[in-house]
Amino acid sequence: WPGEVSGGADVRPGDSAGESGGGSADAQDALGAAHALSGTESAASAAAGTAPWTVRIPALGSGDTLYPMADVPASDVPVIADVDVLVAGGGSSGACASFTAAGEGARTALIDLNPGLGGTGTFGGVDSYWFGRKAGYAARIHDAVAALQRELRYKGHKWNIEAKMHALLEESAGSGVLLFLNAIAFGAVMEGSRLAGAVVATRWGPAAIAARASVDATGDGDLAAFAGAGYVYGSERDHTVMWYSLAQYAAPDKIQNNFTSMVDVSNALDYTRAILAGRRRGAADVHDHGTYVATRESRHVKGDVVMKLSDQLLHRRWPDAINVHFSNHDVKGVSGADWVNIGLIPPNLDIEIPYRMLLPEGLDGLLVAGKAVSATHDALPAIRMQADLENLGAAAALAAVQAVRAGVQPRGIDLRPLQLRLEAEGLLPAGTADRTLRPRACDDAELERLVASIEAEQPLYDYSNMRMNEVRTDPIPFVEIVSAGPRIVPFLERALSRANGLRRIHLAQALAMIGSNAGVPALLEAVLRDLSGGTLPRRTADIMYVQLPPDHGAMPDAAYLLYSLAQAKDARSIEAWNRVAALLDPAEDDFKDSLLGLYYYVDAVCQGAERLGDPGAIPALAAIRRVPLLRDQQSRHGYQPDYFPERRAMLELAIGRALAACGSREGYEVLIGYLSDARSLLARQALLLLRRLSGRTYPAEPARWTAWLAEAEAGGGLTPRPYDLRLDVETDSARILR
Repeated sequence: WPGEVSGGADVRPGDSAGESGGGSADAQDALGAAHALSGTESAASAAAGTAPWTVRIPALGSGDTLYPMADVPASDVPVIADVDVLVAGGGSSGACASFTAAGEGARTALIDLNPGLGGTGTFGGVDSYWFGRKAGYAARIHDAVAALQRELRYKGHKWNIEAKMHALLEESAGSGVLLFLNAIAFGAVMEGSRLAGAVVATRWGPAAIAARASVDATGDGDLAAFAGAGYVYGSERDHTVMWYSLAQYAAPDKIQNNFTSMVDVSNALDYTRAILAGRRRGAADVHDHGTYVATRESRHVKGDVVMKLSDQLLHRRWPDAINVHFSNHDVKGVSGADWVNIGLIPPNLDIEIPYRMLLPEGLDGLLVAGKAVSATHDALPAIRMQADLENLGAAAALAAVQAVRAGVQPRGIDLRPLQLRLEAEGLLPAGTADRTLRPRACDDAELERLVASIEAEQPLYDYSNMRMNEVRTDPIPFVEIVSAGPRIVPFLERALSRANGLRRIHLAQALAMIGSNAGVPALLEAVLRDLSGGTLPRRTADIMYVQLPPDHGAMPDAAYLLYSLAQAKDARSIEAWNRVAALLDPAEDDFKDSLLGLYYYVDAVCQGAERLGDPGAIPALAAIRRVPLLRDQQSRHGYQPDYFPERRAMLELAIGRALAACGSREGYEVLIGYLSDARSLLARQALLLLRRLSGRTYPAEPARWTAWLAEAEAGGGLTPRPYDLRLDVETDSARILR
């Protein structure tokens, strides 16, 4: 977190809880006993005896929002444990990481904010595996839970959350893990660029745990962020995240998830808002609500490599693979990837996870496991399944233990022994450690054959219609074509000149994704034909697993065409945008109609206008914003039991950013109006967009930005500022290993 390191605490290794001067005698005895279990001090801890470590504690707002600040006297923080491996977070990855490390003989501590383990799979109410490989350590957890449920004579088809929680606690405690429950990590103990431990809040005051290696399994990248790791919150485009859930109990013995909207877990005020809103959503006769906000997505900690959706679609292989994940493209919310928006909803895939994804760039002493690993917004949906995250936690723990034993940082371990161990445990296919990977380069003849193989009989979204036990291993021609990059454009243009039907559309879409406008006439002809009626066309395709929109990239064919035109950045598209604006006359419930796809129609027009940055698009955008349900959607305070106003607010922001990109004052006014929105991620998006458009770095102060806007207009007017951020697209597939 840039710029907000505090110096308000001195961490003194060796201080016992009894010397801290606070808390009950029972609490001091318990924490003192925990320190006694740690054994001898680590080398880093001993070194710190003469030079106290640095403590990094984040400040609410992180410089984007201004809050009153005050200097306070420094205070000592007792070190209550000194261990080999510290695991922060006891959810899907963290619980498994803790007892895996302890099972290897490492002194291991686990901290979690809940009173038990399991995270999303217990307190979060997601009480079953969706996709994911139920192998290795995940299979052992499954078997342990199943055995306990047989003992309890439990008959449900999903797991009993108390049974799973108890099984995880038994595994951890039985392995010798030092557990700190109801303890929240709020700071990082640093030794230069090395994470040396964590500062946690307990009912008896703050305490520190020192460690030679740590695993951030918080799911939100908390410890990595505290340590100063770079990260992106949600989508790089606009901070959009997948929906969160506050679980509901339909009956005392029946829990269910309730995914509805976005939350910023790094903001205590927004986190509270999400709880208050979540408790007012769902069925009116719900028995009770859960206590834990389960997020599908929050921070993406930047690692030594960043996984993109294109890596998955190209079946990329990695020399440092440590796990294989399996899923469909389970994006619950808005997709930012051009692949999905033009209609290619990915199939079920096996996805290798490289070790470098777990290593925060520029930091030592830390591995990140769980859903905060280094991946983009659209790469995350397929790698966040609970079974896979359990195995990922185990892999991270084995790496941490190996680093401790070798006396090196996690980045410096010998990877081959780890891969061989993971092969033996069933996390990697046999032979992974010794295989040879090569890139695939295409000559002109191969490019010609590749273009000839483009999908001509099926829409691209048909790839997603697979049973849960199926996996696609063959190349996807459309992906291979686009990922070949500009070299393939002449071959596509020649093929387009003699193509018809669906083949012609796919060739035009491929050209648009590469950045060529040669296919614009074909796309425009098709979309205007679709829009020639008196209403916006509805989705007719049957796409699996679709819920309330926007969801899963499921939209009408005409919307896919509009997104394709957006990528071409061609003023001829304005004709289609004007037609959408003329047909747009929604009732409130229309935004909930997953077949109508209103969200996608509006967003596709806005993306196109934002990328083009042409004042000629302003009339269409202004007409769309005149729709009453797409203006004045701000929420200044409190919470909203109905979560669809938030989705309409997301569209109003899209309209505002597009208008601003085209040089319209109205667009800037929309963005400034959202700076003080109570929904943190919408406010953060508005600030991000204003900074991009203006080149200024002002904080989230509406008055400051309003003054800047007046100055900009007086100084020569607002000029169009097109913005084209292409996410998750590979432009040179010849460089990647297969």
